[in-house]
Amino acid sequence: MGEQVTLVSSAEETAKDVYRTLVRLGLERDPELPAPVHRFLTTGQPEEFAKIGRRFLGPELESVHQLAQATSWMPV
Repeated sequence: MGEQVTLVSSAEETAKDVYRTLVRLGLERDPELPAPVHRFLTTGQPEEFAKIGRRFLGPELESVHQLAQATSWMPV
């Protein structure tokens, strides 16, 4: 590449910008809150979604729930 080339990760720079914006607006998550719960929903096969999802999200993707229709889901 050469000494005059700087590689920039767009993902890292985006994360930094989002963090700075959240801090500037005072929108950080309250540390006193309990740990968040993540729900993964799919209209496809849950096993397939979980297998592929773990490649991107890691072992934190513990369970996936199947929906009959995408329009039938409402947040709890």
